Amino acid sequence: MNNTQLLLAIGVPSLTVLVGILLNNRLLFEFKADLNRRLDGFERRFESIDKRFDKVEARLDRMEDDMREFFKIVTRLESRVDVLERKG
Repeated sequence: MNNTQLLLAIGVPSLTVLVGILLNNRLLFEFKADLNRRLDGFERRFESIDKRFDKVEARLDRMEDDMREFFKIVTRLESRVDVLERKG
């Protein structure tokens, strides 16, 4: 085997492996960038959902306060009715 054959026998497979490594690195980088972009989209969606849940929670808190006030008024009215019934 002469020098040219030896260089071809070692060089071509080595060059093929090197090109494969470089292509895989590029594809991996693109995959990572795409995955990050998609995860950012999910994060924005979850932030939006969190804001909506916060609004619902605040609304429920207001309703709970209103119900407490309503029951206080009903209790006072019931006591007034009781007093009027006792007088009547």
